[in-house]
Amino acid sequence: MLKTLCLTIIIIAVSYLVVILILFFSQKKMIFFPSGNMAGTPAETGVVFEDVYFRTGDGVTLNGWFIPAERAEYTVLFCHGNGGNISHRLDSIALFNQLPAGLFIFDYRSYGKSGGKIAGDEDLYRDVKAGWRYLTETRNIAPGKIIILGRSLGGAIAAHAAAENPAGGLILESTFSSLPAIAKKKMPWVPAWMLKYKLSTIDSLAKVKCPVMIIGSPDDEVVPFCFSSELFAKAPEPKIFLKLTGGHDDCYFLCRTKYVSALRKFFEIVGKQ
Repeated sequence: MLKTLCLTIIIIAVSYLVVILILFFSQKKMIFFPSGNMAGTPAETGVVFEDVYFRTGDGVTLNGWFIPAERAEYTVLFCHGNGGNISHRLDSIALFNQLPAGLFIFDYRSYGKSGGKIAGDEDLYRDVKAGWRYLTETRNIAPGKIIILGRSLGGAIAAHAAAENPAGGLILESTFSSLPAIAKKKMPWVPAWMLKYKLSTIDSLAKVKCPVMIIGSPDDEVVPFCFSSELFAKAPEPKIFLKLTGGHDDCYFLCRTKYVSALRKFFEIVGKQ
């Protein structure tokens, strides 16, 4: 009986170790889902845009779309989520085109028409830094007129950029506090030390000095709503919390009027700083 019990424990332990090792070596594929297939362009929704290329500090060429706006007061630097590429955000681009703001949405390395590969958090931070530099140096847009927006995984990237640069504002949509935190929530049996990618939104948020807007939905099936509340508690003043209804990808469109109205209000707050 004792031998059988010991053998069972050994089998369970070995099986667990094998699963952990598989997760460790495949975590990149479990976190990032880039696509090189472009589904369309903003022109298909009647939006005028410029297809631009720019380089990161380590020499990677990235692709993005710059969408100008008449009488634009601000420019939104859009950091998208972990799947697809910029062409899968055409609805969001059309929605933002209703606002008094230009938009610059770009693909991280290995996404869309961008080159390079993601080896760690720093690569993503280099990418958004290059996007910031494109706006401030190539487009000569004043830092205080740039609002950095991050959706889902992009929230961690946006928060880091806002912590490192004098942005006018920061918007975090459906964002987790960190990858280890969401992994613990969804897979509590996975040890935090095995995660190569951290993407700690909450650590970056502690260093942010500009106005912050946090957006989340209790119906979000991907990023638990509790993370939005946690981030809001950590955010500096002035700050706004917007509670939407709907899933991770469609809450912005189901609550379109409420969403756009809140964005306009946030722009007004940024203008008063």
